[in-house]
Amino acid sequence: MKYYPKRRNGDEYYPRGCNTFVVDRIGTELYARDRRGNQFYPRRRHNIFAKTRHGFEYYAKDNAGNEKYPVIQKRSLLIIDPQTHIVKLARFADGTQRYPHDMKGNEYYLREKGLPYLLQNSEGKPYLAKSFRGAPFIPWNYFQEYSLNDHLHTPGKDAAGNTIYVDERNLPPWLQNLVRCMCEIVVICPAVAGIIMSFV
Repeated sequence: MKYYPKRRNGDEYYPRGCNTFVVDRIGTELYARDRRGNQFYPRRRHNIFAKTRHGFEYYAKDNAGNEKYPVIQKRSLLIIDPQTHIVKLARFADGTQRYPHDMKGNEYYLREKGLPYLLQNSEGKPYLAKSFRGAPFIPWNYFQEYSLNDHLHTPGKDAAGNTIYVDERNLPPWLQNLVRCMCEIVVICPAVAGIIMSFV
């Protein structure tokens, strides 16, 4: 069995010019690992995902067993079954389905029949995507179900272009004051909402 070469700090790396993964004894392609045991994806390669011995692509994991998406061109790259075209979702170690995210860590919604949908946690219950600061994003088609009518919600767009809403209380204090003054402008000009979302 071959192994990835290592740097002095203990991190494995993908050799330049090599477009193949190291394969274990049973035929499964392996991701390289850093010194802490986190698997990571190769860069500047056509084949980013490793395959099992049965030929199925799979996601890399961190040292806690959480699957993770690679980020290509500012958005997560997902595994899609070439036959069924069904998206394979990454999962946390506890089984929770993982939302894809942009390069800043802001999660976004996938669509089914044109509508954004919620993923499920380890208990099978739907949960909301969040910004990199932890602010929940409410997709437009779930607004009535998840919003609190006595609080102002600011509209915006996620990385996939879905209209989402954020509770004003989850905005930085200075931005809350700005939002109160710009509510009408946000409705008229969605681009302003996009600027606000970058601070959530």
